[in-house]
Amino acid sequence: DHDPKLMTGIADLADGNFYFVEELNTVDECFVDCLGGLISSIAKDVEIQIKSNGDSFLKGLDVVKAYGDSKMWAKVGDTYVTKISQLISGKEKDYVLDVKIPKYAGEIKDEQKNAIIAEAKATMKTLEGKEFVVKGELKVTIVNETEEIQEEEDDKDVMKNFYRVKGAEVLEKAKELADNRKYEDAQKLLKDLKEELANSALKDEQFIKNIITDIDQAYENAKPEVYEAYGKVRMMENARAQY
Repeated sequence: DHDPKLMTGIADLADGNFYFVEELNTVDECFVDCLGGLISSIAKDVEIQIKSNGDSFLKGLDVVKAYGDSKMWAKVGDTYVTKISQLISGKEKDYVLDVKIPKYAGEIKDEQKNAIIAEAKATMKTLEGKEFVVKGELKVTIVNETEEIQEEEDDKDVMKNFYRVKGAEVLEKAKELADNRKYEDAQKLLKDLKEELANSALKDEQFIKNIITDIDQAYENAKPEVYEAYGKVRMMENARAQY
């Protein structure tokens, strides 16, 4: 017996991971994952700051939401901040945030159309302790209402990451409902997301199929008799894996 919430909290203190080992023959996989990260670390004490562009002609720009659990992001003034203890070589980590773009009543000039709406800054240290900074910008093309624009398909990578974090958020909410013994509400939440994914433009992508598989598993884990036995731990792990 163990307390998955407590174990996860301990792991979070050092930006680590908690592994639920259901079968002994999977222990080696957990050690490989942990040791691989230690060997390939290239930077430490990483802090990422993301905020809207306060100098934009679009007054009222705002980063309104950062997806992730409560331990992932902190909001300091108008800036979202997250930290990573170790930066691993060859490993990608994508973050998803919602930016509110206000309506603009005036005429947009040509030089304003390629607008910077958000800025990001990552501060980190080399393994020897030398600090350095990397900056980035998010630009979008904005046109006047009377101008014709060519329709473009949704960016697949962006939509994949959006559904990834939305899936994690729904899994987390479903777990909270199940914690309060609202099992049917939890299952309905999961069923609604599955229907949305099944009808999305990316429904044939393997990534989306994998999320649907996770949702199906969570649906089973949210059944009262399963949840109390081991479903709670599995749902917690599924949500963390998506983030």
